[in-house]
Amino acid sequence: MKNILLIEDDYQCQEIVRLRLEQEGYSVFTANNGMQGVQLAQKINPDLIISDVFLPLKNGFEVCSEVKQNPALHKTPVILMSAVNVDELDKKRGRESGANDYLFKADLLLTKPYSGKLIVKYVNEFLAGRTIQEFCSGKVLVIDDSPKDLELAELRLTEAGYQVFCAETCNLAWEIVLKEQPDVLLLDVILPDGSGLDFLQKVKDFLPEVAVIISTAYGSEEVVTAALKKGANDYITKPLSYRTLGKTIAKAMEKQKKAKFKDRALSYLKESHQNLNSILEHKNSVHELTLNALKSGIVTVDIFTRVRFINSWLLETASLPVEEVVGSMLEEISKKSESVLITRLADILTRSTRSGKILIGEEIDTGDNRFFKVDTQIITDLKGNMVGTLAFVTEISVQKEVERFRQLQQRQESLSSLGRIAAGMAHEIRNPITAVRGLTQLIAQKTSENGQIKEFLKIILDEIDRANKVIEDFLKLSRPSPPCLISGSLNEVIKEITELIGPQCFLCKIEVCRQLDPFLPQTLFDRSQMKQMLLNMTLNSIQAMQQGGVLKIETSYITQSKKIRLDIIDNGCGIPEKILNQVGKPFFTTRSDGTGLGLSNCYAIIDNHNGYITMHSEEGKGTSFSIYLPVKGD
Repeated sequence: MKNILLIEDDYQCQEIVRLRLEQEGYSVFTANNGMQGVQLAQKINPDLIISDVFLPLKNGFEVCSEVKQNPALHKTPVILMSAVNVDELDKKRGRESGANDYLFKADLLLTKPYSGKLIVKYVNEFLAGRTIQEFCSGKVLVIDDSPKDLELAELRLTEAGYQVFCAETCNLAWEIVLKEQPDVLLLDVILPDGSGLDFLQKVKDFLPEVAVIISTAYGSEEVVTAALKKGANDYITKPLSYRTLGKTIAKAMEKQKKAKFKDRALSYLKESHQNLNSILEHKNSVHELTLNALKSGIVTVDIFTRVRFINSWLLETASLPVEEVVGSMLEEISKKSESVLITRLADILTRSTRSGKILIGEEIDTGDNRFFKVDTQIITDLKGNMVGTLAFVTEISVQKEVERFRQLQQRQESLSSLGRIAAGMAHEIRNPITAVRGLTQLIAQKTSENGQIKEFLKIILDEIDRANKVIEDFLKLSRPSPPCLISGSLNEVIKEITELIGPQCFLCKIEVCRQLDPFLPQTLFDRSQMKQMLLNMTLNSIQAMQQGGVLKIETSYITQSKKIRLDIIDNGCGIPEKILNQVGKPFFTTRSDGTGLGLSNCYAIIDNHNGYITMHSEEGKGTSFSIYLPVKGD
């Protein structure tokens, strides 16, 4: 049993050849790349190596050259094969590398659809030492009613290396066509049982790739034209020149091979294109399934802010149907949608797309106790040109709740420490202050005639009262009194406060806008503490708008979480990012005359009502506080 090494990276071709040769009794070893092929050849010392030319790691020429330079393998015959049409330059390069032959795969039926029948015949002939010229030259069918012409044509073409079949009639010729499927027909126009032109049409319908050469002793322009229209490749006139007949057939054979290669190449390209599309569709499907499985949002838009993709999580979270989103402009989606998430997300994506800059850590508060973080990324093509924007949306509600709880815990710990300090110091401070105030009042009564001294004493009394106020605020903060909860309307309290601050807002050129939910449910709260909280918050906003502005106070009811939301929004100076985390802490203030206790008291009051406060501020643009209170019955 002879060993054959087959080096082929096309798995289907490799399997067809291996099975055909093993059925013939050969032992076949296979390699998928050139390097593996050389190593296997050194190991098994095969009787024949059949190698593809285009291989990974080492091509067929390099494989052949290494094999021929190896003393143990230099006598091993190597056959090179290529799916690309083989020309003289290819054959020359093959000979220079030491190859014993260089074959076109199409000649061996080793292009798609694979057959491989002829490879067995070729290997048998080659290993038997017989000539393979006739095998590779092709089949010629000569159809002529002249026995002499048939005999001469067969003789000359056989000498030229072709397999020659002869027929004197159309019927006999048709049987040969069905059985042998020749590559070239040398066809007489006039035959005993029919017209050569009719037979030409019949053959072309059955074998479109066959090359047909018309031969006739009665040639005319009409006959030649009719033959060419029916698919003839060439024509020659009788008497035939047998010296040049081989060249004529070779020329037709070459054209036929090129036509076959072109058709097969086109078929292969079409199939490859279909396979590539299938692969891409599969990959796109896998990618889409992966993105849809994420528990975060993904949305991409083009440079015109048209949505190209949005994953399932984001659609479900925003309650949007995919058919109304993909392909639509962000502006259109934002106008139609009632989702705060989508409206804010559209704004973030639009800003990122128009500026061409990435945005990191943009937060969205949807107002229903849900918070989201948005990061954007610019999408570019291979040349670096911007083609769109991607946004990655992550829900951070749990993180926000944990952060709020941590801040509450820290505030309670701070208040507990302040309570201990206040309890020990308030009495000691208030006693001397009370004495100083009484003595100051007494001195003021004794010096009624001296106006300047009375003015000084008034300043002392004012500062003593201010100190007392700080101590009172300090005590309220450190030891807040339990709220006296009574059912009422928060909207009514807001109306009272806005009327109270109205004159000051008028003088400061501040417009007060109230947007109060008329269907806001009543809830339990301490009216006095709530008024104090609102007054502190609104005064802070007024003081932040030194040049005038707009103060918005809005209420709404969040059905999902059963909470009342109160928003206090100003377009004042805003708070610098570096001190945002200090806001609400005791004694922290940005005003020269502030105590830093007013806002801390607000946080404490809301904490005692089982609510919480969130804040968003941007320096130079303004600040918004959102207060959330649970709805409770009597």
